[in-house]
Amino acid sequence: MVEVRNEDNYEHLQYYVSAFVNAARSIQQYTYEDARKLGKLKEYDLLVAGNKVFKFFKNIRDDNIHKKPVETNRIGSSSMIGSLFVKTSETTEDQIAEYQREVKEKQMEGVINEIHYYFKEWDGPEDVFTLAQKYLDELDDFISEAERRGIIL
Repeated sequence: MVEVRNEDNYEHLQYYVSAFVNAARSIQQYTYEDARKLGKLKEYDLLVAGNKVFKFFKNIRDDNIHKKPVETNRIGSSSMIGSLFVKTSETTEDQIAEYQREVKEKQMEGVINEIHYYFKEWDGPEDVFTLAQKYLDELDDFISEAERRGIIL
């Protein structure tokens, strides 16, 4: 999914997001099945209870499979970076040359175009990539704790 982050191909990103959602959610589904087989569903429920990120990904995965593809909002922004030099009657040629060197060194002038992607259903400030990383981090903690509690076969 990260590979297409800076591409200008929204359709490719949508495919990657859909694949990510389905694959990452499967981890919890397999853990749920293990907990069920071991009679440890209460332990499982304690691990996932109240986790807003888990609930969100479960819901969008279910929608992705049964209702509609995962949707994201694409928001573009442009920033202009510039500088201003005010020449007065006391300004020397050396000061002008120094200013021009600073501008060139710092690359202070230009335009930055960025595209950010957000899940339509997510109410937090995280973009798609930040939230996906957060989900992976929380899944890693979840698996470690599930192993510690003997929920995973």
